[in-house]
Formats: sequence, C-alpha cells, structure tokens
Amino acid sequence: LAIKHMNIIDYLELLKNNDVKNSSMWSNAINSCRAVEIKNSSSLKIKSSIKHINAKVHQCFHTALLASMCNPKIKYIEGFLDVHGVMIEHAWNSFEGVHFDLTGENENRFSHYSILELEQDEVLKIASKKKVGGPYFYDEI
Repeated sequence: LAIKHMNIIDYLELLKNNDVKNSSMWSNAINSCRAVEIKNSSSLKIKSSIKHINAKVHQCFHTALLASMCNPKIKYIEGFLDVHGVMIEHAWNSFEGVHFDLTGENENRFSHYSILELEQDEVLKIASKKKVGGPYFYDEI
C-alpha cells in the first residue's frame, strides 16, 4: 500500500471538498496560501524584545501570540507546517517581512505555508474576544 504525500493546495482542496459548509473559508485559504522561508530570530533586530519568551513545542499559537505582543512590528502568522507530507496547523511570526518560528527555532527544516497574517492590534482584538491563543484563521479568512 503506497501512501501519497499531499502538497498544501491538495490538502486545502480536500478540506474544502469535505467541509462543504465552510467551502468559502477554504477557498479563501487556498487563495491566500503562500510558502514562506523561515529565518532564525537571532538574525533580527528584535532579539532582545523576545528573548524572555520560553517557546515550547506544541505551544505555537501561544508562543506566536506572545511574540506579537512584544513589538508592534511583529506580525502573528497562521498557516500550516508540512512535516514529510503531513500538514499541521501552525503559528509563527514575521518582522519586517522576515518570517521566524520560535517553537521550531533549531528545527526549521519543514516548509511553512502562510494563510493568515495579523498586525499586533488585530491579533490582540481577536485574542481578547475569543479568550484563546489561536488558531484564529477559521474565523478570520
């Protein structure tokens, strides 16, 4: 039995076809989806403002939210991580167009696909309303 690894667009199309009620949301996700390159945060000018964040695996939404609160120029990003053909919901950040992932700082070998980018004021408004650290793209795309 051979298992075919999916690319991100195939995966989002599958979700769209199987979640007819939310097919327009998945169409928006497909349209906004883009591959991004992840850099190490130590190369960015914001290192001192995020050094106190204790990033832990499996806490990407919380970690990305915390990082976005540290500096108004840090954006909160949601999308998917491609781990050997398995798509996993994930969150990370960007600063002046450079994407970084504190939860995978030493393991950024997996492809990241951005679906939703939020400015600090936008993510703060949503987080306050939902009282949860993500994911938000189900409501925002």
